[in-house]
Amino acid sequence: MSLIITSFVNEGIVMAADSRATLSRIKPKSQMIYEMESIPFSDTANKLFAVSKFCAVSVCGDFVYKDKPISGYIDKFTKTLEKGIDIVDIPQRLLKYFTDIDKTKTSIFHVAGYSIKDNEAKTKLYRVVTGPQMAIQEVDTQTQGARWDGETEILCRLVKQQVQSNDMKFVQNLNLDNGGQNIIIPEACILSKDNSSYYPETDFAWQVMSLQDAVNISQFAIETTIKMMKFWCGRKTVGGPIDLLVITPTGLKWLKQKKLQVK
Repeated sequence: MSLIITSFVNEGIVMAADSRATLSRIKPKSQMIYEMESIPFSDTANKLFAVSKFCAVSVCGDFVYKDKPISGYIDKFTKTLEKGIDIVDIPQRLLKYFTDIDKTKTSIFHVAGYSIKDNEAKTKLYRVVTGPQMAIQEVDTQTQGARWDGETEILCRLVKQQVQSNDMKFVQNLNLDNGGQNIIIPEACILSKDNSSYYPETDFAWQVMSLQDAVNISQFAIETTIKMMKFWCGRKTVGGPIDLLVITPTGLKWLKQKKLQVK
């Protein structure tokens, strides 16, 4: 699945991605039961790409289109863009490009950078989803923050709110009385207030974070996920070198990028 994160602060945008590619195969669990398993295959996959001087793209999700890695297709897509194209025109072009290749594949792209008009640079971040649930979402960048996608379970456990209960009851349908109006919630769970603990979302001080802080938190998010996966029994779908780049109103700069080498 991979993990991508895009952090945005007043000084610039930071994008980061891991390098692991996994193979999915059906594994017999019993005579009549099968399960899907993910096998780490390579730690050299490219998932972060410079598109122009002021725009970059990262990707997670389905990584193989027509028996070829998605990275080559992104390189070809980049070459179809005219010089000086504004970032606001890229998400729709990206969605159409990959839908035309294979509309059954589901990949999640982050398209981030600056729209520069009349000497004014506006921060832009789009989340593009291909496949049956295709969508383009413009992320609100008015306040500083970050957006991540892919294998996010470990990261969400660290920063998102959590509820733990020693007394949980699952019900097929939960009937509620909302001021005389009957509401039915399917597949609900009931928590005992006395035997439950609530942990609020981590309060990051995004409003005071600098560009260096954004670099550090992007590195931390992926590095922590990789280290945690070394010890847990779940799918080890995040790994390898971390690629990381910074985009500012003056241009794009790679801080970490894999290079071809002979080992």
